[in-house]
Amino acid sequence: MPLSAVRVLDLTDEAGVFGTRMLADLGADVLRLEPTDGDSVRRRVPYLLGEAGVDRSLAHLHYNGGKRSVALAFDRADAWDLVEPLLDWADIVVGPLHKSPNLRRFLNPLRVEARHPNLSQVELVFRRDDPEAPASDLAGVAAGGMLWLNGLPDDPPNYPAGKLAYKQTSIAAAFAAISLVTGRFRGGEARLVTISMQEAVTWTTIQTANQNVWEWSGAVQVAAEQVSRAALPSSRPTMAAGSPLSSLRPIGVPGPPGSAKCSATIPGRVTNGPTLTSEWVRPRR
Repeated sequence: MPLSAVRVLDLTDEAGVFGTRMLADLGADVLRLEPTDGDSVRRRVPYLLGEAGVDRSLAHLHYNGGKRSVALAFDRADAWDLVEPLLDWADIVVGPLHKSPNLRRFLNPLRVEARHPNLSQVELVFRRDDPEAPASDLAGVAAGGMLWLNGLPDDPPNYPAGKLAYKQTSIAAAFAAISLVTGRFRGGEARLVTISMQEAVTWTTIQTANQNVWEWSGAVQVAAEQVSRAALPSSRPTMAAGSPLSSLRPIGVPGPPGSAKCSATIPGRVTNGPTLTSEWVRPRR
């Protein structure tokens, strides 16, 4: 497995637990630290066969599969003294979104760098400009723009199921961890990467919206009569009054009901059909 030589100390909460599961799937030895009564993921419904239990949450079974676990009484003064040697054991530590004051002091980058110079860190925050701000999955999908993508125009924003802000934060954290350990194996230094939940969600928002946002915002008006000319590089889009986007066209935006797919994007690039395969052509003059 590609990460079989990597040791990960998993201090994540629900916002990052999927990321460390992905590292475990790639072969990393992931050691998860939990409070003595188990983390909140273990209490997330539904349960296996509908029977509650500390090991029966489907979310726990999914997100913590492939990991080892250690339970500690984190409210005790000496708890973090027991964790300290694990920072020497690990190649990388992935922290939680919500940090207690003790954990914040424990993972202080200056302290970790001084005592464990070979340890890389991935830290999770809501926003870079306010790293200590409290946050939830709902706040994440709102701040990252995802709520705006859900629902019909006359509806209030719809909160999507699946805790998608946490999932996107986890994916970004996994990417960061892989980059850090790859750099170390190539002779680089230990590093700290900060993952912003807002930015991770915005990444998804852009991927979802970039093909349609010009029509949604009114910057580009897609009309049925354009469709027959859309594949011609010489055709020009119909723009909303005063729009500065005179050279842009939407990718894969459907026209009015009953019309074909609009297929032109920027001048010189032509897309064909719903799969959005493309080729570059020279615009005609």
